[in-house]
Amino acid sequence: MFTLLDNKNGRIGNFQFKSKRCKTPCFFMTSNFGGGAGDIYRIITYTDLLESSQIPVLYNYYYLTGSGTFKVKWTEHIPKFKNLNGFLLSIRDEFVKLGYCINKYDNKKLNWDPISLLDSGSGNFVRDEIKSSPDIDVILKSFDNKISAFADFCIQHEINIMMSMDFAGKYTHKQGERNSHNYNNLSKKLSTHLTNNLKLIGKTLEVLKTKKYEFLAYVPVHGSSAEEYSIFTKYILDLEKLKDKKFDGFGLGGIANYKEMDNSIWEIPDDANPRIKAGIIVSRAVKAVRNVLNSQKDFRPIHALGVGSAELIIPLVNAGADSFDAHSSWRRATDGSRDNVKFVLDKTKSGSFSKYLIPLLDDNKTVILQHTEKVLKYIPLNKLPDTIFCDCEICRKYSISEIKSLYFNDGEDFNFAKILCYIHAISQHQKICSRLYDDLRKGKTVKELVNEISDQSLKQDLLIIIN
Repeated sequence: MFTLLDNKNGRIGNFQFKSKRCKTPCFFMTSNFGGGAGDIYRIITYTDLLESSQIPVLYNYYYLTGSGTFKVKWTEHIPKFKNLNGFLLSIRDEFVKLGYCINKYDNKKLNWDPISLLDSGSGNFVRDEIKSSPDIDVILKSFDNKISAFADFCIQHEINIMMSMDFAGKYTHKQGERNSHNYNNLSKKLSTHLTNNLKLIGKTLEVLKTKKYEFLAYVPVHGSSAEEYSIFTKYILDLEKLKDKKFDGFGLGGIANYKEMDNSIWEIPDDANPRIKAGIIVSRAVKAVRNVLNSQKDFRPIHALGVGSAELIIPLVNAGADSFDAHSSWRRATDGSRDNVKFVLDKTKSGSFSKYLIPLLDDNKTVILQHTEKVLKYIPLNKLPDTIFCDCEICRKYSISEIKSLYFNDGEDFNFAKILCYIHAISQHQKICSRLYDDLRKGKTVKELVNEISDQSLKQDLLIIIN
């Protein structure tokens, strides 16, 4: 469950589910298992690198139920397992046997069971339903059974937080979505019409009243402006009264596509760079929801979906978010192309390389003063100086030159190097959350950390956003 400890200068709290605990603010790493193979198999193989941190994980229900593009066969075995994390540890043994690991890999038994959040993947379900029927009423009706099945999955597999189903617009497109007029037209009608999402929310409350469950049920909030996020939140509160049932928290959707949002609607300065634009939009969306809740003395948690990149964590916490996720770390680490592995030692080479996040904090959660530029940015491995400092668990074991050498070797070494870059990045997200928790616990504000930053570009952008 969630406990708010303090909200004087910013919110700090705790998630606790039986023996599992996590301080908030916190970052959720994302897992698209079921929606792909390759690199996703490797992150499961190397779960030992995540054992000490127990970083919470966001999963995708659509993918886990065998609906992913690649039809991953392993998802067929999930119904046999009570705990989803237990299932992943089980197939980890199979992946090692199949050779999805480096040579001489020690497949030890792990104590790994992080807090889990299950996103519905509703956008993909909507796409599939549109292919079957162009009738919105038929699509709405089809979701009645999906809501109940989704909740049952969370109960059966001991999910800790359920992000309820919604009609959300997608900002990443697959299976011809971008060029399908029918899909774009109907999905827009479903996602932008307030009544459609409210019907889904009302049905979810009715279903939850019939279930005995231990997870936290979050309700997704949407809007195309800060005002609409505020209005939608008020409608949800009214609906909860009508149905005599409350959600346990709120999830902010639709803000991950901030690049496409209208500057004038969000009052973005004309000269704002992409980081400032993103920070202002996510901050205003969170504040809009938080202000409505505060006016009702309602202190339920807020999770910001898909926007918890390292450079936005401080603005999100300042605005009142308790948790967040982002897939950017995974994309930047695994985007590297095998075509370029032999050029990873050539600084002049352009092309697709895996990227390494320049850290802000060391392992003591102290600002790394010698990093004065490109902090919290992803740098292609071939352009990354070997002298960049990081003392995270990954970088204590593997220097940057060793990571490059693994990458250069290709084969399983190449896959392992990408996973090292990824875990290094998400550990930095976790450090920032932990540092903010410590500061807020001591009565400080988020500005205390911002003012210590040596990278003047990052520092000034963050001050503009939080002010």
